[in-house]
Amino acid sequence: MFGLSADVELTYAQRLEMLHPDDRDRVAETMSIAIRECGQFVKEYRTIYPDGTIRWVLSQGRGYYNAAGEPDRIVGTMMDITEQQAALRERKQAQAELEQRNQELDAFVHVVAHDLKAPLRAISNLSQWMEDDLEGVLTTDTQTQMALLRSRVRRMEATIDGLLDYARVGHVDTQIEPVFVAELLAETIDSIDPPPTFSIVIDPDLPVFHTKWLCLSQVFTNLISNGIKHHDRADGSIYISATQREDFYEFIVADDGPGIAPEQHDKIFEIFQAVNPQNRSDSTGIGLAIVKKIIEAEGGKIWLKSQLGEGTKFHFTLPILVSN
Repeated sequence: MFGLSADVELTYAQRLEMLHPDDRDRVAETMSIAIRECGQFVKEYRTIYPDGTIRWVLSQGRGYYNAAGEPDRIVGTMMDITEQQAALRERKQAQAELEQRNQELDAFVHVVAHDLKAPLRAISNLSQWMEDDLEGVLTTDTQTQMALLRSRVRRMEATIDGLLDYARVGHVDTQIEPVFVAELLAETIDSIDPPPTFSIVIDPDLPVFHTKWLCLSQVFTNLISNGIKHHDRADGSIYISATQREDFYEFIVADDGPGIAPEQHDKIFEIFQAVNPQNRSDSTGIGLAIVKKIIEAEGGKIWLKSQLGEGTKFHFTLPILVSN
Protein backbone atom coordinates (compact mmCIF):
# COMPACT_ATOMS: atom_id res chain seq x y z
CA MET A 1 0.00 0.00 0.00
CA PHE A 2 2.88 2.35 0.68
CA GLY A 3 5.54 1.00 -1.69
CA LEU A 4 7.74 -0.37 1.12
CA SER A 5 8.99 -3.85 1.95
CA ALA A 6 6.99 -5.93 4.43
CA ASP A 7 9.61 -5.67 7.20
CA VAL A 8 9.34 -1.88 7.44
CA GLU A 9 7.28 -0.77 10.43
CA LEU A 10 5.47 2.55 10.27
CA THR A 11 4.03 4.57 13.11
CA TYR A 12 0.59 6.12 12.70
CA ALA A 13 2.15 9.54 12.11
CA GLN A 14 4.51 8.10 9.46
CA ARG A 15 1.57 6.48 7.70
CA LEU A 16 -0.25 9.81 7.56
CA GLU A 17 2.87 11.44 6.07
CA MET A 18 2.76 8.90 3.23
CA LEU A 19 -0.77 9.91 2.23
CA HIS A 20 -1.51 12.45 -0.45
CA PRO A 21 -1.34 15.96 1.09
CA ASP A 22 -4.95 16.67 0.04
CA ASP A 23 -6.18 13.58 1.93
CA ARG A 24 -4.20 13.68 5.20
CA ASP A 25 -6.43 15.95 7.28
CA ARG A 26 -9.71 14.22 6.46
CA VAL A 27 -8.21 10.75 7.03
CA ALA A 28 -6.71 11.86 10.36
CA GLU A 29 -10.08 13.30 11.42
CA THR A 30 -11.91 10.11 10.42
CA MET A 31 -9.50 7.92 12.40
CA SER A 32 -9.66 10.23 15.41
CA ILE A 33 -13.44 10.02 15.52
CA ALA A 34 -13.37 6.22 15.05
CA ILE A 35 -11.03 5.81 18.04
CA ARG A 36 -12.71 8.37 20.27
CA GLU A 37 -16.27 7.18 19.64
CA CYS A 38 -15.54 3.49 18.96
CA GLY A 39 -17.20 3.99 15.58
CA GLN A 40 -17.00 2.46 12.14
CA PHE A 41 -15.45 4.14 9.12
CA VAL A 42 -15.14 3.70 5.34
CA LYS A 43 -12.69 5.96 3.53
CA GLU A 44 -11.05 6.26 0.14
CA TYR A 45 -7.74 8.09 -0.09
CA ARG A 46 -4.40 8.17 -1.93
CA THR A 47 -1.00 6.95 -0.82
CA ILE A 48 2.30 8.09 -2.31
CA TYR A 49 5.16 5.62 -2.89
CA PRO A 50 8.75 6.77 -2.23
CA ASP A 51 9.20 6.98 -6.02
CA GLY A 52 6.17 9.27 -6.33
CA THR A 53 3.67 6.68 -7.59
CA ILE A 54 0.14 7.41 -6.39
CA ARG A 55 -2.22 4.58 -5.43
CA TRP A 56 -5.88 4.70 -4.39
CA VAL A 57 -6.80 2.80 -1.20
CA LEU A 58 -10.15 1.81 0.31
CA SER A 59 -9.85 1.56 4.11
CA GLN A 60 -12.64 0.39 6.41
CA GLY A 61 -12.86 -0.76 10.00
CA ARG A 62 -13.73 0.53 13.48
CA GLY A 63 -12.24 1.74 16.74
CA TYR A 64 -12.18 -0.38 19.92
CA TYR A 65 -11.97 0.28 23.67
CA ASN A 66 -9.67 -1.62 26.05
CA ALA A 67 -10.78 -3.43 29.20
CA ALA A 68 -10.72 -0.17 31.12
CA GLY A 69 -13.19 1.39 28.68
CA GLU A 70 -10.59 3.67 27.12
CA PRO A 71 -10.06 4.24 23.35
CA ASP A 72 -7.42 1.70 22.47
CA ARG A 73 -6.98 0.70 18.82
CA ILE A 74 -8.33 0.52 15.28
CA VAL A 75 -8.92 -2.76 13.47
CA GLY A 76 -9.71 -2.77 9.78
CA THR A 77 -8.67 -3.57 6.24
CA MET A 78 -7.03 -1.73 3.37
CA MET A 79 -7.59 -2.54 -0.29
CA ASP A 80 -5.78 -1.16 -3.33
CA ILE A 81 -8.52 0.16 -5.67
CA THR A 82 -6.34 2.07 -8.13
CA GLU A 83 -7.54 0.10 -11.16
CA GLN A 84 -11.18 0.38 -10.09
CA GLN A 85 -10.79 4.14 -9.68
CA ALA A 86 -9.25 4.43 -13.14
CA ALA A 87 -12.10 2.41 -14.64
CA LEU A 88 -14.64 4.55 -12.79
CA ARG A 89 -13.07 7.74 -14.10
CA GLU A 90 -13.15 6.34 -17.63
CA ARG A 91 -16.83 5.41 -17.27
CA LYS A 92 -17.70 8.85 -15.90
CA GLN A 93 -15.82 10.52 -18.74
CA ALA A 94 -17.52 8.29 -21.33
CA GLN A 95 -20.91 8.99 -19.74
CA ALA A 96 -20.27 12.74 -19.78
CA GLU A 97 -19.25 12.58 -23.44
CA LEU A 98 -22.34 10.52 -24.27
CA GLU A 99 -24.63 12.97 -22.48
CA GLN A 100 -23.03 15.86 -24.35
CA ARG A 101 -23.51 14.08 -27.69
CA ASN A 102 -27.13 13.31 -26.80
CA GLN A 103 -27.73 16.98 -26.01
CA GLU A 104 -26.13 18.00 -29.30
CA LEU A 105 -28.24 15.41 -31.16
CA ASP A 106 -31.43 16.61 -29.47
CA ALA A 107 -30.62 20.21 -30.39
CA PHE A 108 -29.85 19.16 -33.97
CA VAL A 109 -33.13 17.22 -34.30
CA HIS A 110 -35.17 20.15 -33.01
CA VAL A 111 -33.46 22.64 -35.31
CA VAL A 112 -33.84 20.40 -38.34
CA ALA A 113 -37.48 19.70 -37.47
CA HIS A 114 -38.23 23.41 -37.19
CA ASP A 115 -36.42 24.25 -40.44
CA LEU A 116 -38.21 21.45 -42.30
CA LYS A 117 -41.75 21.91 -41.02
CA ALA A 118 -41.98 25.58 -42.02
CA PRO A 119 -41.42 24.99 -45.77
CA LEU A 120 -43.64 21.91 -45.64
CA ARG A 121 -46.52 23.98 -44.33
CA ALA A 122 -45.84 26.53 -47.08
CA ILE A 123 -45.95 23.81 -49.76
CA SER A 124 -49.25 22.48 -48.43
CA ASN A 125 -50.81 25.94 -48.23
CA LEU A 126 -49.57 27.00 -51.67
CA SER A 127 -50.93 23.86 -53.31
CA GLN A 128 -54.33 24.44 -51.70
CA TRP A 129 -54.37 28.12 -52.74
CA MET A 130 -53.43 27.21 -56.30
CA GLU A 131 -56.19 24.63 -56.43
CA ASP A 132 -58.71 27.13 -55.06
CA ASP A 133 -57.62 29.85 -57.52
CA LEU A 134 -57.83 27.46 -60.47
CA GLU A 135 -61.12 25.91 -59.48
CA GLY A 136 -62.95 24.79 -62.60
CA VAL A 137 -59.77 24.86 -64.66
CA LEU A 138 -57.77 21.95 -63.19
CA THR A 139 -58.44 18.50 -64.55
CA THR A 140 -59.53 15.67 -62.31
CA ASP A 141 -56.07 14.08 -62.63
CA THR A 142 -54.38 17.32 -61.59
CA GLN A 143 -56.67 17.66 -58.56
CA THR A 144 -55.80 14.10 -57.61
CA GLN A 145 -52.11 14.88 -57.91
CA MET A 146 -52.48 18.00 -55.74
CA ALA A 147 -54.27 15.97 -53.08
CA LEU A 148 -51.51 13.37 -53.29
CA LEU A 149 -48.92 16.14 -52.87
CA ARG A 150 -50.60 17.33 -49.65
CA SER A 151 -50.85 13.77 -48.32
CA ARG A 152 -47.09 13.36 -48.84
CA VAL A 153 -46.50 16.62 -47.00
CA ARG A 154 -48.62 15.36 -44.07
CA ARG A 155 -46.65 12.14 -44.05
CA MET A 156 -43.38 14.07 -43.90
CA GLU A 157 -44.73 16.18 -41.02
CA ALA A 158 -45.74 12.98 -39.20
CA THR A 159 -42.24 11.60 -39.76
CA ILE A 160 -40.68 14.75 -38.30
CA ASP A 161 -43.01 14.62 -35.28
CA GLY A 162 -42.13 10.95 -34.82
CA LEU A 163 -38.42 11.74 -34.85
CA LEU A 164 -38.95 14.42 -32.21
CA ASP A 165 -40.89 11.96 -30.02
CA TYR A 166 -38.16 9.35 -30.48
CA ALA A 167 -35.45 11.87 -29.51
CA ARG A 168 -37.38 12.92 -26.38
CA VAL A 169 -37.70 9.39 -24.93
CA GLY A 170 -35.65 9.15 -21.76
CA HIS A 171 -34.87 12.88 -21.71
CA VAL A 172 -38.10 14.14 -20.16
CA ASP A 173 -38.72 13.79 -16.42
CA THR A 174 -42.14 12.25 -15.89
CA GLN A 175 -43.80 11.88 -12.50
CA ILE A 176 -44.43 8.43 -11.09
CA GLU A 177 -48.03 8.22 -9.95
CA PRO A 178 -50.80 5.66 -9.32
CA VAL A 179 -52.27 4.88 -12.74
CA PHE A 180 -55.70 3.36 -13.25
CA VAL A 181 -54.95 1.49 -16.47
CA ALA A 182 -58.63 1.12 -17.41
CA GLU A 183 -59.14 4.90 -17.18
CA LEU A 184 -55.92 5.57 -19.08
CA LEU A 185 -57.06 3.24 -21.88
CA ALA A 186 -60.49 4.86 -22.04
CA GLU A 187 -58.86 8.27 -22.56
CA THR A 188 -56.36 6.85 -25.05
CA ILE A 189 -59.00 5.12 -27.16
CA ASP A 190 -61.16 8.24 -27.12
CA SER A 191 -58.25 10.32 -28.45
CA ILE A 192 -57.52 7.76 -31.18
CA ASP A 193 -61.20 7.80 -32.24
CA PRO A 194 -61.29 4.33 -33.90
CA PRO A 195 -63.81 3.63 -36.68
CA PRO A 196 -67.28 2.81 -35.28
CA THR A 197 -67.11 -0.63 -36.89
CA PHE A 198 -63.85 -1.48 -35.08
CA SER A 199 -64.08 -3.26 -31.71
CA ILE A 200 -61.66 -2.65 -28.84
CA VAL A 201 -62.26 -4.88 -25.81
CA ILE A 202 -60.58 -4.17 -22.47
CA ASP A 203 -60.11 -6.80 -19.78
CA PRO A 204 -62.17 -5.78 -16.72
CA ASP A 205 -59.34 -6.73 -14.32
CA LEU A 206 -56.73 -4.21 -15.44
CA PRO A 207 -54.47 -3.08 -12.59
CA VAL A 208 -53.84 0.13 -10.72
CA PHE A 209 -50.10 0.55 -10.13
CA HIS A 210 -47.39 3.17 -9.79
CA THR A 211 -45.84 4.03 -13.14
CA LYS A 212 -45.47 6.95 -15.55
CA TRP A 213 -48.86 7.85 -17.01
CA LEU A 214 -47.50 9.60 -20.09
CA CYS A 215 -45.12 6.76 -21.02
CA LEU A 216 -47.80 4.08 -20.71
CA SER A 217 -50.25 6.23 -22.68
CA GLN A 218 -47.72 6.63 -25.51
CA VAL A 219 -47.16 2.87 -25.63
CA PHE A 220 -50.87 2.04 -25.81
CA THR A 221 -51.53 4.83 -28.33
CA ASN A 222 -48.94 3.46 -30.75
CA LEU A 223 -49.88 -0.20 -30.34
CA ILE A 224 -53.64 0.39 -30.68
CA SER A 225 -53.19 2.79 -33.60
CA ASN A 226 -50.98 0.23 -35.36
CA GLY A 227 -53.56 -2.49 -34.78
CA ILE A 228 -56.21 -0.34 -36.45
CA LYS A 229 -54.06 1.14 -39.20
CA HIS A 230 -52.60 -2.15 -40.40
CA HIS A 231 -55.76 -4.22 -40.08
CA ASP A 232 -57.16 -5.68 -43.28
CA ARG A 233 -60.80 -5.21 -42.22
CA ALA A 234 -62.85 -2.25 -41.02
CA ASP A 235 -64.65 -4.51 -38.53
CA GLY A 236 -61.50 -5.83 -36.86
CA SER A 237 -60.99 -6.15 -33.12
CA ILE A 238 -58.32 -5.57 -30.48
CA TYR A 239 -58.23 -7.16 -27.02
CA ILE A 240 -56.15 -5.68 -24.18
CA SER A 241 -55.27 -7.53 -20.98
CA ALA A 242 -52.70 -7.59 -18.17
CA THR A 243 -51.23 -10.14 -15.76
CA GLN A 244 -49.09 -9.53 -12.68
CA ARG A 245 -45.74 -11.35 -12.75
CA GLU A 246 -43.97 -10.90 -9.39
CA ASP A 247 -42.70 -7.30 -9.42
CA PHE A 248 -43.93 -6.33 -12.91
CA TYR A 249 -47.04 -6.43 -15.10
CA GLU A 250 -47.21 -8.11 -18.47
CA PHE A 251 -49.62 -6.42 -20.89
CA ILE A 252 -50.98 -7.90 -24.11
CA VAL A 253 -52.43 -5.95 -27.04
CA ALA A 254 -53.85 -8.56 -29.42
CA ASP A 255 -55.55 -8.02 -32.77
CA ASP A 256 -57.18 -10.32 -35.32
CA GLY A 257 -55.53 -8.65 -38.30
CA PRO A 258 -53.40 -10.07 -41.12
CA GLY A 259 -50.48 -10.98 -38.85
CA ILE A 260 -46.75 -10.44 -39.26
CA ALA A 261 -44.32 -12.89 -40.79
CA PRO A 262 -41.80 -14.31 -38.25
CA GLU A 263 -38.83 -12.94 -40.20
CA GLN A 264 -40.22 -9.42 -39.63
CA HIS A 265 -40.63 -9.70 -35.84
CA ASP A 266 -37.31 -8.09 -34.97
CA LYS A 267 -37.22 -5.62 -37.86
CA ILE A 268 -40.50 -3.90 -37.00
CA PHE A 269 -38.96 -2.42 -33.82
CA GLU A 270 -36.23 -0.75 -35.86
CA ILE A 271 -36.72 2.87 -36.83
CA PHE A 272 -38.23 3.42 -40.31
CA GLN A 273 -39.21 -0.26 -40.56
CA ALA A 274 -42.99 -0.07 -41.09
CA VAL A 275 -45.27 -3.10 -40.81
CA ASN A 276 -46.56 -4.04 -44.27
CA PRO A 277 -45.35 -0.72 -45.78
CA GLN A 278 -46.60 -1.72 -49.19
CA ASN A 279 -50.17 -1.50 -47.88
CA ARG A 280 -49.86 1.87 -46.12
CA SER A 281 -48.62 5.11 -47.61
CA ASP A 282 -48.99 6.96 -44.28
CA SER A 283 -46.72 4.75 -42.17
CA THR A 284 -43.63 6.52 -40.85
CA GLY A 285 -41.98 3.40 -39.42
CA ILE A 286 -41.21 5.18 -36.14
CA GLY A 287 -44.11 4.23 -33.84
CA LEU A 288 -42.90 0.80 -32.75
CA ALA A 289 -39.33 2.07 -32.39
CA ILE A 290 -40.67 4.69 -29.95
CA VAL A 291 -42.63 2.02 -28.07
CA LYS A 292 -39.55 -0.20 -27.69
CA LYS A 293 -37.39 2.73 -26.56
CA ILE A 294 -39.94 3.84 -23.96
CA ILE A 295 -40.45 0.38 -22.52
CA GLU A 296 -36.74 -0.43 -22.30
CA ALA A 297 -36.02 2.99 -20.77
CA GLU A 298 -38.51 2.10 -18.01
CA GLY A 299 -36.87 -1.28 -17.35
CA GLY A 300 -39.30 -3.44 -19.33
CA LYS A 301 -39.19 -5.42 -22.55
CA ILE A 302 -41.45 -5.99 -25.56
CA TRP A 303 -41.95 -8.85 -27.98
CA LEU A 304 -44.67 -10.22 -30.24
CA LYS A 305 -46.27 -13.47 -31.26
CA SER A 306 -47.67 -13.57 -34.77
CA GLN A 307 -48.06 -15.56 -37.94
CA LEU A 308 -49.42 -14.43 -41.29
CA GLY A 309 -53.19 -14.76 -41.28
CA GLU A 310 -53.38 -15.35 -37.50
CA GLY A 311 -53.38 -11.86 -36.00
CA THR A 312 -50.72 -10.31 -33.76
CA LYS A 313 -50.13 -10.24 -30.00
CA PHE A 314 -47.78 -7.59 -28.63
CA HIS A 315 -46.50 -8.45 -25.15
CA PHE A 316 -44.72 -5.85 -23.03
CA THR A 317 -43.70 -5.63 -19.39
CA LEU A 318 -43.35 -2.72 -16.99
CA PRO A 319 -42.00 -2.86 -13.44
CA ILE A 320 -44.24 -1.98 -10.51
CA LEU A 321 -42.66 1.23 -9.24
CA VAL A 322 -42.82 2.93 -5.86
CA SER A 323 -43.83 6.57 -5.79
CA ASN A 324 -41.22 9.14 -4.75
